Amino acid sequence: MAAKQLSKVKLAVVSGYEPFGDYKGNPSARIATRLDNGLIEGIRVKGVVLPNVYDSHERLMDSVEKGRRENRLSKEELIVVVSGGLSSSIKGVSLEAVGYNEIDSKYADANGILVNDKRPVVPGAVGAYRTNADLVAVLLDLGKAGVPAKMSGDPGRFTCNSMAFGMWHLIAESKERILFAFYHTGLHTGDIQGELPPSKIFHPPEWLEKGVPVMVRTLARQAETMAGDADWSYPIPMDTSQVQTLYYKK
Repeated sequence: MAAKQLSKVKLAVVSGYEPFGDYKGNPSARIATRLDNGLIEGIRVKGVVLPNVYDSHERLMDSVEKGRRENRLSKEELIVVVSGGLSSSIKGVSLEAVGYNEIDSKYADANGILVNDKRPVVPGAVGAYRTNADLVAVLLDLGKAGVPAKMSGDPGRFTCNSMAFGMWHLIAESKERILFAFYHTGLHTGDIQGELPPSKIFHPPEWLEKGVPVMVRTLARQAETMAGDADWSYPIPMDTSQVQTLYYKK
């Protein structure tokens, strides 16, 4: 009976970022706030809004562990984490399949620190991690819900990439049963000052309002399927030359 209970996802952590650069808002923060303390098919949701800093993965993992304690979950119990960020030039939802151990950005983070020298997110760690989630299944479910979506193999080298790589690294090292996915989304009306540049489009809020719960449900089913010790798969370490051979493209 205890093993059966451990195979059900009871907690999902949904995170977003505060606005950065010249942006006035961030859709990923609004959906995290909207879903906080709610339920998605019986799964308790903890919404977290984080500053755009290079160690945001450590802050998110702290929030995951806090959620575990608040819900009295053991280390063996399954948790789904969906984290999002803003990429103003994309349309729909972009699911990131790979995170890189490299920081090289054009923006300073929320602490005013600009890193553009390709230093590692985690010194001494592997060059990249590939997700252990089945993103094709997530894409299919998003499509059924009417949410435009694609898969990407390059999340940039700013805080979003640091989040993706850092979380997969922490999960791989800790061997906790956490299934993590990172997405990018575009602008909503009011997120930008002045006129919208021709290369950018506004997204209807409904895409995220429908899309993030779909991601949580699909990942929860995957986690429950992988719940047995023999079946669970952790994030896949890679070197950057291996990544170039994958079919994922930005």
